[in-house]
Amino acid sequence: MKLSNALRSVSYLSLAQIARIGFSTLGSMFVIRYLGPTQYGTLAFVSATVTLFSALVSLPQHGLIVRELANVGENDRSSAISSAFALRLIGAPLQIICSLIAVIVLGHTGSIVLFTLFAATAYLAAPFQTIRSELEFDGKFGIVSSIDFFTSAASTGVKLLLIFFNAPLIWFAAITLFDAALQILIYLSLKSDKTKILNIKKIRKSTTVEYFKSGIPLILSGIAIAIFTRTDVIFITKMIDETHAGIYSAGIRVVEATFFLPSIIMSVSFPKIARLYYQDKKKYETEISKYILAITLIGIFISTVVSASSWYVIPLLLGDTYVAASKIINITIWSIIIVGLNSAINTILTLERATKVSFYISIIGAVTNILLNYILIPIYGISGAAIATIVAQVSGLLFLPLLYQKHNIFSMMTKPLYPGFIINEIILPLTKGEQKK
Repeated sequence: MKLSNALRSVSYLSLAQIARIGFSTLGSMFVIRYLGPTQYGTLAFVSATVTLFSALVSLPQHGLIVRELANVGENDRSSAISSAFALRLIGAPLQIICSLIAVIVLGHTGSIVLFTLFAATAYLAAPFQTIRSELEFDGKFGIVSSIDFFTSAASTGVKLLLIFFNAPLIWFAAITLFDAALQILIYLSLKSDKTKILNIKKIRKSTTVEYFKSGIPLILSGIAIAIFTRTDVIFITKMIDETHAGIYSAGIRVVEATFFLPSIIMSVSFPKIARLYYQDKKKYETEISKYILAITLIGIFISTVVSASSWYVIPLLLGDTYVAASKIINITIWSIIIVGLNSAINTILTLERATKVSFYISIIGAVTNILLNYILIPIYGISGAAIATIVAQVSGLLFLPLLYQKHNIFSMMTKPLYPGFIINEIILPLTKGEQKK
């Protein structure tokens, strides 16, 4: 993929994803305002608890599927997809059981348990998303973006209808089931004879074992990541109350709406990066550095704009009851840069079969987050949880050079800071492209 083609893909995906995120954020803002901090805090608590175990249904991860598709021939595609589907199908009921046990152990019964069942069951759509990995590998980003846009628009439409008819909380808890059912129907409609989503005869032991061996550290890493990105809501609910959890979650929801940019850029770049890893290591390193440069610059711009406007925008969007969410946004918005860097690091570690390092990094972050939440929330309230999240995200990165010395990842991450790299790898290729026109 040429640089100009990559830029066009990112541009197209950005427009589609911005529209999708716009629909999703709009729907969420209406729901947050309609429910109020207390009821929204209840849903946020349920979502946080279920997310702790979402990694169980993500084996094998998207990166592992793309890596396998890049490594196998055209005839083995069905094996790669079917093996991935089977593993995710096994993980889905485990995720549901663990989520229900966790919420009961935390002392909740009745409606909270029912809401948790709804949210956990929605993850049954995850096995069908293996076909999404193949679509992205083939560069069919238009189809992927169209699916995301349609499902998001449909979900937002249903939420607005529920608000219009003054629906009770249980209907908003059940909306995840509608989203999951819609995704399953769409992915089933994309199934072709060439590559079936699940073909039992095509499931290979060697592929499954490789997925499992490479994916287990990523699962543990995913659980650890969920701990330091979601336990803050659980801590706030148990240490303060659901109202404060709702205010905090509203701020985090706004911040997470910006995370689509690292995801888009990596979705476009990863298939090319995976191919270069097997073909040209030097170009592979250069492509990683380009991604780091792009996401850092974009992250700084977005963080600055959001920080400057949040105190004015949030009261208008959500109401005065959520004004305290502005402070949470100003603290956590800078995590978009960290999310982008972590995406690049996980790509490197996945391709170089060093996923255990991701687990160690996540464990460091999870332990740091739990300790800081326990210390800072009683002192600073929900702002303490926001500070804990940022520090936890950075803490793992600081240990990376010690945990992985096979490759000079630090050099790849800092290379975009050098003017020579920007001139030779970004400016000159674009100039040559303009001259050819």
